[in-house]
Amino acid sequence: MGAGAAAGGVAAASIADSAANMAAQEAIASNQRQMMLQTTAIQVKNAEVAALCNMILDCVKALNELLKKGGAAMVSAIGQ
Repeated sequence: MGAGAAAGGVAAASIADSAANMAAQEAIASNQRQMMLQTTAIQVKNAEVAALCNMILDCVKALNELLKKGGAAMVSAIGQ
């Protein structure tokens, strides 16, 4: 094999390596985009769960207030 053929083979291998590296970088970038989307979806779900927990807490507080008022009314009725 002549020097020209050897240089051509090296150049072709270099181009193939570059293409493989570019494909690998794109795969990594694609994976990172997918992970960002999943993270965003998880953050949205966490916010929904937090809102639901706050609603439940508000309901518990309201029930406690009703129990306090109801208890006071019962004591008042018994005292009369």
